[in-house]
Amino acid sequence: MAKKSSFLINIITLFVSNLGAQVVALLAIPIVTRIFLPAEYGKLAMLWSLASLVGGLACLKYEETIILEKDKYTSEILVSNCLWISILIAFISGLILYFMDESVLQAYFKIDNAPLVISLAILFVGISKPHVSLAVKIKYFRQYGLAMVIGAIFSACWKIAMGYQGYPYVETLLVGNVAGTLIPSMILLVVLRKRFKIHFFSLKLSCRYNAIKQYAYFSKKQVPNALLNGLQLQAPVLIFALYYSPATIGYYGLAQTIILMPVNAFNRAISKIYLQKLAAYEEGQDYYQGFISILRNLALLALIPCAVLAAYGSELFVLVLGNEWQGAGYVASLLVPWLYMVIIKAPVTQVLIVKKKLKYILVFS
Repeated sequence: MAKKSSFLINIITLFVSNLGAQVVALLAIPIVTRIFLPAEYGKLAMLWSLASLVGGLACLKYEETIILEKDKYTSEILVSNCLWISILIAFISGLILYFMDESVLQAYFKIDNAPLVISLAILFVGISKPHVSLAVKIKYFRQYGLAMVIGAIFSACWKIAMGYQGYPYVETLLVGNVAGTLIPSMILLVVLRKRFKIHFFSLKLSCRYNAIKQYAYFSKKQVPNALLNGLQLQAPVLIFALYYSPATIGYYGLAQTIILMPVNAFNRAISKIYLQKLAAYEEGQDYYQGFISILRNLALLALIPCAVLAAYGSELFVLVLGNEWQGAGYVASLLVPWLYMVIIKAPVTQVLIVKKKLKYILVFS
C-alpha cells in the first residue's frame, strides 16, 4: 500500500510540475499568436520538426539506460557518453546539411545558415536529455519540475519581449524553443553536481566503451522504435512543407503543439515514474495486475478531453487564439484518434523496456 501511494504521489508531483511548465507556455500562446504570423509558425514547425526528430535520437536512447542502471559510477559514465554522442550526432548532421545545395535548403526551410541553425538545435535538444533521466533516477521530481517551469517562463518571456521589440520572426521563436529545452537541463546539472560527478573529459576510453557495450542491445532496439515514433510526430510537417505554404504548416504545427503540451506532460510523468518503479521490482516479481489497472484507467481518462476536442476544436481555437487560427482548430479535431492512442500507450512501452522485449515496441508503435 505504501509503495502504491508513493508511486501515485510521484506521478502527481511530476505531472503537476510538467503541467505547470505547459500552462506557462499555453498562457503565452494567445499573446504570441497575435504577434507572430502563421507563416512564421510554419517556418518554426519545419525547423523544430527536424531538430526534434534528430535531437530525440542524439543520445542513441542511452539516456533511458541511466534510469535502469543501478550502479552510480556506471550511471555517471552513461551521462558523459550521452553528451559526447549528442555532440557527434549534431556535428554529423551539420556536415550533411552543409554539403547539400544551399538554395534548396533556403527554399525549403526559408532561413539563412540552415545547416548551422539546425545542427545547433539538434545539439541542444540532445544534451538536454541525460540530466533529466538522472534527476528521475534519484527521484528529484520537484527539482525537475521547477526547472521545467523556469525554462518555460524564460521561453515565453523571450518570444513576447522580442516580438514586441520588432523581431516577430522565426529566429525569435526558435531561440525561445531551444531555451525552453536547454535551461531546465542546465539547472539540473547544477543541482545534480552535489550527488553526481559529470565526467566530461576524465574517463578512460575503455570505461566509455564498456558502458556502451553493456547497453548496446538497448540502443539497437530502441533507436528504430524512437525513430518511428519521431516520424509519426514530425514527418507530416516535413512532408507537408513540400506541398503547402508556411501558413498552412503553421496551422498544423500550432495545433499539434497545443494538443500535445498537456499530453506530453502527463505521459512524461507516467513513463518516467512507471519505468523507475518497474526497474525497482525484484527479479520475478509480478506486476501484471498493476499494469492492467493503469492501462484501463488511462483509457477511460483519455475519453473526456478527446471527445471535447473532437466536438468543439475549431470553436475553442477561435475563442482563445483569434479568428485567423480557425484552421488550426479544425486540424486539432482531426488529430483526436491519434491523440487518444498516444495517451494510452505510455505504460505499455515501459513494460516492454523492462522486460527487454524491445523488438515488440517497434511492432506496437
